[in-house]
Amino acid sequence: NNGDEFVTSRDITLTLTQSDQGSGIKEVRYQVEGGVWTNWEAASSEKSLTLADQDGLQTVLYEVKDNTDKISQFSDAITLDRSLPTGTIEVNDGDPYSTSRDVTLTLTGADETSGLDQMRFSQDGGASWTPWEDFSATKDLTLQGADGPKTVRMELKDKAGNTDSFQDPITLDLDTPTGSV
Repeated sequence: NNGDEFVTSRDITLTLTQSDQGSGIKEVRYQVEGGVWTNWEAASSEKSLTLADQDGLQTVLYEVKDNTDKISQFSDAITLDRSLPTGTIEVNDGDPYSTSRDVTLTLTGADETSGLDQMRFSQDGGASWTPWEDFSATKDLTLQGADGPKTVRMELKDKAGNTDSFQDPITLDLDTPTGSV
């Protein structure tokens, strides 16, 4: 997959080269993560393969046979990551109200396969997001709009590109009570 370190699908494409100065290339074959070798076939510059049905690092072996039946073996590895990152978000330590637009988010995040990469935030239901930034355990944020219920969403992205979002509500209350005696 063009040298990618991670992939989110089992389907991959190998970019291949082969040469033999002597008798020439006869055929090639492939093996994915210790599985069964494919049948010998004509050499090509690309080959589509399917990774094993397990997340994690997988090795692909490539054998090249010349016309005298000498074989050379090559390998490369890629990490299959189909799992979503996990996380939590708390606005102002879970307080139900904020009397200030400026709040502090307490965040957790993890990814079991490729590792956590970045985070971003939305206050309008995911229609617009802040730019991606490196993950951190806290984030200062300014609440937008008029007084009332707000939902702050955090989207996490792992190094393979998988994303998931998490949210926490808070009510913004800037107005002071009114009354008369």
